[in-house]
Amino acid sequence: MRSMMETRENNGGYFGCIRVLAMAAVCFLFFFGASIEAADTDTDAAHSVVVFYSFRHVMPVNVDWDRGIRRGLALSGLENIKIEVEYLDLDRYSDHDFRERLVDLLEHKYANRRIDVVIPVYTQAIEFVLAQRAQLFPNVPLVCCTAKPDLAEQIRGVPEATGTEFDVDYWKTVQDARWLFPKARTLYLIGGVGETDRHYRRMAHRALDGPLASRGMEIVDVEGLPIAELKQLMLQAEPGSVALMLTCDEDRDGNHPFTVDVSKQLCADSPIPVFGTYDTLIGTGVVGGHVWSIERHGELAGQLASRIIAGEDVAEIPIIGRHETQSVFDARQLIRWKIDTDALPPGSKIRFAEASIWDLYRSQIVLGIGLLSLQTLIIAGLIVNRSRRIKAERSLFASRGEARDLAGRLLSAQEDERRRLARELHDDLSQRLAASAIGIGQLELGDLGNADSRARLKQMKEDLIGLSDDVHQMSYQIHPSILEDLGLEDAIRSACDRLARRDKIDVEFRCGMLPDPFSDAINLCLYRVAQESLWNAARHAETQRIDVVLTADPETVNLEIRDFGVGFDSDAALKNGGLGLASLHERARIVGGDLSIESRRGNGTTISLRIPLLDEDR
Repeated sequence: MRSMMETRENNGGYFGCIRVLAMAAVCFLFFFGASIEAADTDTDAAHSVVVFYSFRHVMPVNVDWDRGIRRGLALSGLENIKIEVEYLDLDRYSDHDFRERLVDLLEHKYANRRIDVVIPVYTQAIEFVLAQRAQLFPNVPLVCCTAKPDLAEQIRGVPEATGTEFDVDYWKTVQDARWLFPKARTLYLIGGVGETDRHYRRMAHRALDGPLASRGMEIVDVEGLPIAELKQLMLQAEPGSVALMLTCDEDRDGNHPFTVDVSKQLCADSPIPVFGTYDTLIGTGVVGGHVWSIERHGELAGQLASRIIAGEDVAEIPIIGRHETQSVFDARQLIRWKIDTDALPPGSKIRFAEASIWDLYRSQIVLGIGLLSLQTLIIAGLIVNRSRRIKAERSLFASRGEARDLAGRLLSAQEDERRRLARELHDDLSQRLAASAIGIGQLELGDLGNADSRARLKQMKEDLIGLSDDVHQMSYQIHPSILEDLGLEDAIRSACDRLARRDKIDVEFRCGMLPDPFSDAINLCLYRVAQESLWNAARHAETQRIDVVLTADPETVNLEIRDFGVGFDSDAALKNGGLGLASLHERARIVGGDLSIESRRGNGTTISLRIPLLDEDR
């Protein structure tokens, strides 16, 4: 019994674990299913576009179409667009059994899936989708990309279908070739033997036979040759001929080369220029041509699909793109065949132009020019600064030379003045003092009561008075104490009066209203200029009249001394370096003043001193 109970308890534990695990599994499946449902909901929310290409995956033209379609869809600004791509390869496999199996595969793949737009690209894919549309994509809008003109007419009759159409303009391409090579008399038509190849060959003959025959130009068909034989044939081509590359999807040996590869190998060694009719060939060695753009047609188809996804009625959207053609040339081939770009047909476009040094390194060149200009400016500034410095140094040296010369002359003048004072003290004052001493000695020995002694004593008194006056005059000339005692106006007036008494000259002094007292330096400058000017006029001007005028305003003080004597050549005097004039200019310079001297022989002399007043000068 106990064993049975233990067995039941154990079984109960096992069953409990199983129940827990089962519940966890249910929860997991519930949430996992919800996630899957949410993911399916998100997928259903995306816009779905299915693109069918006529050729196999590796065909280069498919790359151009695909790039254009994706760019056209992206330009619309729509988000969450899912693109499905199918490569039908119908140019190589077109039997009934292959088509049936292909339809079964596509029906199974896209069953129960929402498709917004179907884009069949080029003839085989367009015809396939139109034929199987009811089974594969009922009521789904079609955007047929790159349809031939006759197929475009068929599309216009299909409900909910639009697209782009193209037309190969062989004649304009040959016209471009004749424009650049006017002497050409033979045109080689190069193409394969596949269904598409034969179609384009027939179109080329239909467009070119009549016009070229009327112009005396022969057409030579080169059909389905393997690349080795084709190259050999071109090497034997008549000089002056041109060639037109059609399509080479299949050669006569059953090979399926790419047209672009055939063009690259052929053009590399071709002795004659080769032209093309669609833009994928530009860059493979062809010179150029009036081409239609595969990538542009893809872009237009993508834009049409975007309009349909955005809600526009497909029945209101017309087929477009037939006239999307342009004359395009390879710049490298123009160089090879020595063709000037100015000789191209009007409106031509050039590709693969080699970038110039400016195009490649524009930013570096601009930066280099900027740095060079900056460096040039710095160097120019340094040169100008050096020139100014040299000029300033020379001026300084000259000023120092002039200063040294002036200092030398001032020292000489001081020595002359000292010699004069010494001479006067020795020859005049000393002699006069000695004579007075001798006279006093004689009077001491003689009788002071007689008349002769009294007369001699009187004369000695007068001599002593004159001697005292002369000593006072010399002291005054050395340092005018009256300037400190009485002020500027009275000092100048005293100098004028003293000169008038001594030299018997009419001196008139006029003084205006002066502001606050000037600085000692300005007072001394004004007084010395007035004193020296009066002294010079008395000594050299031979004048009977001198006018002295002192005026001032809040900003300047002005002193003018004018005589009416014989005058002199002031320019010559300055050039000769007269000490008196130099000392006057130097006194004015020390206080920041400006001194001018105007004099002409026979017209007198006017000395003007102007000193600017600063706050510290008053």
